Amino acid sequence: IPPEGSNALYGRNDVLERLRHMFDRSLMVGSAPEMVLLAGVSGVGKSSVANSLRQPVEDRGGLWITGKFDELRQHQTQPLSVVFGAFEDVCREINEREDENADSAKRAIREALNGGAGVLAGLMPNLGRIIGDVSSLNEAIDGQNALRQFLHYFRLFYRSLFASVGPVVLFFDDVQWADAEALSIIETIASDMERSCSTFIVIAVRDEEVGPEHVLNKLVAN
Repeated sequence: IPPEGSNALYGRNDVLERLRHMFDRSLMVGSAPEMVLLAGVSGVGKSSVANSLRQPVEDRGGLWITGKFDELRQHQTQPLSVVFGAFEDVCREINEREDENADSAKRAIREALNGGAGVLAGLMPNLGRIIGDVSSLNEAIDGQNALRQFLHYFRLFYRSLFASVGPVVLFFDDVQWADAEALSIIETIASDMERSCSTFIVIAVRDEEVGPEHVLNKLVAN
């Protein structure tokens, strides 16, 4: 039993070592980005295992990006709010940091979006703080082109962010509650990364909540 107030993990050394090994492997030059699935029943320690990577990431000046899905909120909010909320948080962090990595990220994002920040600023206000005045960039988009244009600029955003700062770890918790749209975005990010980016993705899931027809199975298969 962990001492009161302790964040130590007991009986998980083998899992921690394997996760750290895969993370270190992702940092090697030319390594492909990796995705790890942590599965188990509720309360087994999946989140704590994943969070063990946070300090090594921050020690290297990298980015820890995290979002948590919720069974009730998922049906009450926008389908992609958890994913974009995670990136909104990291934009806030970049704005608050004063170091070379943060400055590099800001420059890369400004150059990559080049007039498209207004499309994303509605969901990520702190991105607007990185860009500056986006009032003139809020182009009206609707109809069939809306999602296509939004995802185009989002892809430019995260590509520039990941390429300018490393390492990057994305951790999404309780992914059994994610919908198809959110999983599609996570899959796109995982498959879209360049080998020059030190990117590591961890998803945690309650496997007892994932049946044969769950949309998560497609992501795992791919």
